[in-house]
Amino acid sequence: MSVEELAKILISSPWFYAGIGVILLVIIYAAVRKNSKKNILNRLSDLQVRYAAVKTVPLAFKMNKANALAKMNPEMEAIVTAAKPDYEQIQEHLKSLSELMNVTDDLVMAKQYGDAKKNNNDIEELLGKVEGLVKKTNGSLDEVLKQETEQREKINVLKEEFRQMRIRYNENANAYVYSYEAIEQKILEVEKQFSEFEEYMYASDFRRAEETKNVIEGQLNELNKIYEKLPGLLQTAKTLVPNAAKELENSTVRAKTLGVYLRHLELSKNVQLINDAMRSDMNSLKNAEIEGVEEHLADCLTRLAQLKGQVDKEIEAFNRIEPVTDVVFSEVKNQRETLEEMEKTYKEASTRYGFDNLDEKMKTYREIIRGYEEKEAALEAKIAKKDSPATGIIIGCTELGQDIDLHSVEFLETKSKLDRATEDENNAKLDLLKMHLIMNEMRSRVRKQRLTSISDSYESDLKAADAKIKELEDILKVTPLNITSMTEKLEESKDFVFTLYNNVNKILGSASTVENAIVIANRMRSVNSEVDMELNRSEMCYRNGEYTQALQLAYNAIETAFPGQAKKLITENSQKEFHP
Repeated sequence: MSVEELAKILISSPWFYAGIGVILLVIIYAAVRKNSKKNILNRLSDLQVRYAAVKTVPLAFKMNKANALAKMNPEMEAIVTAAKPDYEQIQEHLKSLSELMNVTDDLVMAKQYGDAKKNNNDIEELLGKVEGLVKKTNGSLDEVLKQETEQREKINVLKEEFRQMRIRYNENANAYVYSYEAIEQKILEVEKQFSEFEEYMYASDFRRAEETKNVIEGQLNELNKIYEKLPGLLQTAKTLVPNAAKELENSTVRAKTLGVYLRHLELSKNVQLINDAMRSDMNSLKNAEIEGVEEHLADCLTRLAQLKGQVDKEIEAFNRIEPVTDVVFSEVKNQRETLEEMEKTYKEASTRYGFDNLDEKMKTYREIIRGYEEKEAALEAKIAKKDSPATGIIIGCTELGQDIDLHSVEFLETKSKLDRATEDENNAKLDLLKMHLIMNEMRSRVRKQRLTSISDSYESDLKAADAKIKELEDILKVTPLNITSMTEKLEESKDFVFTLYNNVNKILGSASTVENAIVIANRMRSVNSEVDMELNRSEMCYRNGEYTQALQLAYNAIETAFPGQAKKLITENSQKEFHP
């Protein structure tokens, strides 16, 4: 039988198809079983990863730490006590999970996949519960151990700060040589405190660890201040203060060379106090103790500067004593002489000018001048003895000068009042003499020119002028003299007399000019009839006192005789007017 025939027989047989179906079912079953095994193992692997993650949480370490902390810190004991049941339950569940995972492996090897899948479900349920308990317990323990974590973070910051500080110190070691031993001792103290901190942390004594951390912070702050300020303080103590002391010494030597009084400044005592303070400060810096040193050094500099300033002021004042006293003592002398002049004038004029009311004032003035003289004598004594500060002498001179300035205006006003009274009378007498001279000159000139006519009021004006002069003379004879009446009468008399004199003088001048003009024209009178006629008319006006008309006619006659030269000829021969 051929193959083809055999194939046809098989295909046509129903058992053929049944066999194929069975084979397919076997293949499918085998594939499903294989896939179930793979899924079970994959799920078990995932569960093992979660289990391992739970196992990596250091609950045992944290629980031990928490137990130790609870012993030192009663506040945390309740939290630890509450966490212990969960912790113990976690340990039991972890043990159970380990066993269940081993069971799953065994079931898979025995090809009991259904039981293995069910066992995985139990593992996942229990693992979920454990994860919840681990999260809860870990959170509780972290809360307990939070203080340790925070302290550890803080101490790490301080350790870094200390490390950087040491670097800065080593880089600038020369600036701290003076205090090297003290600084090194402080550094050792910090390192010792770091060691103590670690011991307390290891023993879970967080309270003492916190206290130690605070001590370290204080020590580092102190070291920072030392590193920051010590070089500047040493510069001040070793350079600035000695330089200031040297400047004070130089000023003191200069003052003593000049002979300036300085005992009142107590320089030795003050300098000794500064030296004592400096020794104390230098000792503090040697021990790297800077608290208060900056203020002490600043105070030393200030006190040295003040002392030098006081010495310099004494030197300046000493150099000013002579010129200042020359001025002030000269003023005292001037005031004394002024008073002497006032007293002399007052003695002579008190009755004459009615100044009896100045008696009290003159007495007061004498007391004031006596006070000036006493102060002057006291200043001179201090200068001679050389036992007083120059600044005090200058102040005394200034005060004396101020006293003089205070009263000098009143002195001068009173003196001026007395002088004016005398001067007014003397001026009035001088003006009276001038008026007598003017009156005499006026009468003399009128007589010399023998004028036929001057003015209708001339004689009455002369009498009025004489009367006013007589009234002024009478006022000057009265004691006490009435200055106001004298002044008024003097002005009235001067105005009248000088006005009269000028008027008469003008008339005399005009008459003289006419006479000169007639004389000039008279040269041509005999040869020129017109000139003769004009001159006749001019002479007639002259005799009638009509001098202006007479001058015009004489001018015309000259112009006729000497064309274009009349003005020049008359001007050259005219008489100038008198101005008192």
